[in-house]
Amino acid sequence: MTRHTRPQVTTNPAPPDAAGLRAFAENKIGYTITVHRRRDGWRDDEPAQIVAVVPSRGHLCWLVEYTGGGTDVIRIDDPTCHYTLQKALVDSPLRRSQENH
Repeated sequence: MTRHTRPQVTTNPAPPDAAGLRAFAENKIGYTITVHRRRDGWRDDEPAQIVAVVPSRGHLCWLVEYTGGGTDVIRIDDPTCHYTLQKALVDSPLRRSQENH
């Protein structure tokens, strides 16, 4: 019998300073993110994989890819956005390539 461990789950723990926010954001590449209670309601409660950290409209954001192939940009420090992060059970090839450079 193998022992299963639960993935790490966090909710909006982003540090307030810019350097800390970028480090936090880059550390989450490869994680699964689920956004809850979005203002626009688009893809509410649908899990996606964080694939990159990108700037958008003057804010640091995650570029995410949904299972069906759609993409979105999610602002990391948006106080009105409630999200849950889960560590990926399998490492992302993109994350591994970034760690090797």
